[in-house]
Amino acid sequence: MSEVAPVTPHHPGFAEEADLAWHALLRIWLVAELPYILLIIASLIGVAWTSLSGEPASHYWVGMAPLSAAVCIAVGWRHCQGRDRHVALIVTQILQWSAVLVAMWLLLLSDVRGLLNDDSIGLMFLTLIALAIFISGLYGRTWRLCAVGMFLGGAVPMLAWVERAALILIAIAIGLIALSFTYWWGRRAYLRRRSIPA
Repeated sequence: MSEVAPVTPHHPGFAEEADLAWHALLRIWLVAELPYILLIIASLIGVAWTSLSGEPASHYWVGMAPLSAAVCIAVGWRHCQGRDRHVALIVTQILQWSAVLVAMWLLLLSDVRGLLNDDSIGLMFLTLIALAIFISGLYGRTWRLCAVGMFLGGAVPMLAWVERAALILIAIAIGLIALSFTYWWGRRAYLRRRSIPA
């Protein structure tokens, strides 16, 4: 019988195996977190578009509602069991997001539209999206949806207080992505150095 050599930091294949394991974990994390990242990025794009263009980007926000509904249904689907609960989830989400679309339409009526500027309408749309995502998280008992809703809701006052804050949020998001990449790169280099015998 042949013995399997133990994998130790000084083993020649350690770095490759550790690198493969790290990539697998990163892929699993990205797939699990992708719906939430998608909601945050799409919302930040809408805010930036509204802030920079000087228009409320109504069509974008109206398109954001079905996208958010689809993400909330997909996330909630994993957390409920049974056909009846799945049907209840779909019906609840469709009704909730239809109410969001009606609220957006009411804000765009000419009488209401005349009272508000483009930035305030964009912030109101973001508030509606954030509230609906948070409520979906409560209904589906998914803390990550609640966290996304709170993040987006917390962004509203910041955007109202700081001119061009969308750029700041985008810079923060890019900074967090850069930090994550730097950590990944440094961890990878560290594991490679540990696997080379001194």
